[in-house]
Amino acid sequence: MTHTSLSAYISRAHGISRIKQLAHLLNDGDPQQKMMKKASELNKSDIDDCRRFAKMYSAQLFDIYKKKDDPFFPPSRKADK
Repeated sequence: MTHTSLSAYISRAHGISRIKQLAHLLNDGDPQQKMMKKASELNKSDIDDCRRFAKMYSAQLFDIYKKKDDPFFPPSRKADK
C-alpha cells in the first residue's frame, strides 16, 4: 500500500467513524434511530462536521431519496394535507 492510498484509507476510516459518532449523538440511542437532538444542542464542531459530510455525500443521499425505498426518507406528507 502506498503512502497516498494508506493516507486515503485512514482518512476514509476516520470519516466513517465520525459519521457513526454523529449518528449516535443525533439519535441519542433511540432504537428507531429518530433524530432526538436539535442543532442548538450541538457544539460547533459537530455542526461543522454534519455540514461537511452532507456536502460530501449529497449526491449519494439524493439518489437514495429518489428511490423512495429507504426508511430514513419517508414519503412526503403533502398528500395528507
